[in-house]
Amino acid sequence: GEFAPDRRAELAGRVVELVAGGGLRVTREQRVKKKRGGRRKDAGTKTVTIDLDERLVSARVDESAAQLRFRLRSDLDGPSARPREVAALLLGELIEDHRMRRERLLAHGEAGAFVGLRALGQAWRRSRESGRERRPAAMHERASEPVASA
Repeated sequence: GEFAPDRRAELAGRVVELVAGGGLRVTREQRVKKKRGGRRKDAGTKTVTIDLDERLVSARVDESAAQLRFRLRSDLDGPSARPREVAALLLGELIEDHRMRRERLLAHGEAGAFVGLRALGQAWRRSRESGRERRPAAMHERASEPVASA
């Protein structure tokens, strides 16, 4: 699949409308595992619904680059949406042949705004000796672009 030049404006409008309207949800089957005797065993599946209102921070279609760009929070409890699920929901279809890449990880800075992890400097793993805390990423910035068919 490709973001055909004549569909880019339509997709951009769809994404703006969906994000502004709110109430976006992703539903999928999730495997359930039970732990017995120190081993995990499949116990079937259950249906989970993930509310994207808090998780999806922003989304837009970059028409000139033919990219869907969005930001997902990853610091919330509960199941999280997979980037491919978010892309399919926003575009109204699953784009089979595309590249997904994480552009950067963001975390809360001193003023509470999101800043790149690199700007925060070195992050340490928590250890008993140092007592320093690791800085978890609070949001993933993603870009999805179709791969042109040969």
